Amino acid sequence: MKTQVIDQVPAPSVQITSALPTWKINERRVRELVLHMARRLEVNSLEIHVTFVGPAAMRKINSQFRNKDQSTDVLSFPQMEWVTPRLIAQSSTEKKPSKEIARNSQMLRGTKKGLVSFDHEKFLGDIIICLDAAKKNAREDGHDVAREVCFLLAHGILHLCGHDHQKPAEKDLMFKQQETLMNDLVGKWNACVRKVT
Repeated sequence: MKTQVIDQVPAPSVQITSALPTWKINERRVRELVLHMARRLEVNSLEIHVTFVGPAAMRKINSQFRNKDQSTDVLSFPQMEWVTPRLIAQSSTEKKPSKEIARNSQMLRGTKKGLVSFDHEKFLGDIIICLDAAKKNAREDGHDVAREVCFLLAHGILHLCGHDHQKPAEKDLMFKQQETLMNDLVGKWNACVRKVT
């Protein structure tokens, strides 16, 4: 009896990089957080790179790519263009999406000759997080640095999926999506990163 081979969509690949000796990154836990977010946003076969850096490296990247000579907490570099931002997939108990929301399921890359399907594209983009800034944010907001890293990952992946917060309506939508992702992951971020003393 021959075994039938069925093509399956591969799980998204999450590459994690850090050269920070003063931080311990639990790569398995960070990967699980990103994979959960990717599944919820239905970007299931796209590669995502997550890089943890210090303030000097973040300042250099921010200056080079955004002309801002300062460090920041998170930067995202999307490699896909979206007609509209990706929305978190509804569970089977929620009502079906409207036609307008359903259009978000089609990701397109823009070209001068028109719009081309992303089918052969495999890279969603890069998320770069400054762990010193994450620690500072966490201290100011009164929560754990691991929670802050999860928050920055959620913020970053939403930017990769076409979200922005320049206009009030965009900001409202993005922050609601971010809150949903964070509510999904309560407690799952524990010990994803920690400062080594």
